[in-house]
Amino acid sequence: MSTITSLATAIARRVAIKLLSPITKMELFLTEACNLQCNYCFVATKKTYKRMSKEVAQRAIDFLMKESRNEKEVSITFFGGEPL
Repeated sequence: MSTITSLATAIARRVAIKLLSPITKMELFLTEACNLQCNYCFVATKKTYKRMSKEVAQRAIDFLMKESRNEKEVSITFFGGEPL
């Protein structure tokens, strides 16, 4: 990465931090598999189902914690499959 690109990235990050609100909410879509078979659901017609790996979930939570910028509360909603 060139010095100019690195500088531009650093400036863009600082501008984004000042202009954008902290991220405090996240929804993790854990799996498309579900045994309810609701006829209106988009996964009802699927033959194979994707599942979120533990590594991806951990990276997502790490991202949330970093981007929450020390907010006192964060919210994580788990979605997918039969209701928990």
